[in-house]
Amino acid sequence: TSYTWKRNTTLLTDTTSTLLVKGNDVLTAGTYNYSVILENAFGCLSDESVAIALKVSPKPSTPTISPITKTLVCGTDTRTITASSGGASYIWYRGDKLLKSTSSAITVTGRDTTVGGNYTFTVALQNSVGCASDYSTGITLQLFPTVPSKPTISASDKTTFCDGKSVILTSSYISSSN
Repeated sequence: TSYTWKRNTTLLTDTTSTLLVKGNDVLTAGTYNYSVILENAFGCLSDESVAIALKVSPKPSTPTISPITKTLVCGTDTRTITASSGGASYIWYRGDKLLKSTSSAITVTGRDTTVGGNYTFTVALQNSVGCASDYSTGITLQLFPTVPSKPTISASDKTTFCDGKSVILTSSYISSSN
């Protein structure tokens, strides 16, 4: 007794009653129909079985994140982080915090955190079958939720004067944690 397995119209090499199907058996994610034909000891063939549909996928390629030249992000300043394309959706992390965005680009502000500091962003892509890639190499941004207070200026003397006179301008500010 031997078996002839098929994936769609492709004959597979396994001739036993069981077939191990792995994600890397195919090059492209998709739905594949698997069927089998039995050959008995005399060489007689059965009718082909009813196919079973499996969604099969190789592991997607690991995405990359485009470099960012200005990594300091304060207050409402924004930076867009973009991952390479190829996914049906994307899984973004800031450190160990899962972010809500599933698109290939995210916009980050300094106010996305409550504590200023360095934060590393990574991304994985997910294909149409739901298989996820490995996570990208991270990109680190300095995020600060607040900006320094707006300084004030005071003049040491009159603000209208003629040649030969001068005034000293002094800036002051209220210190913040940033």
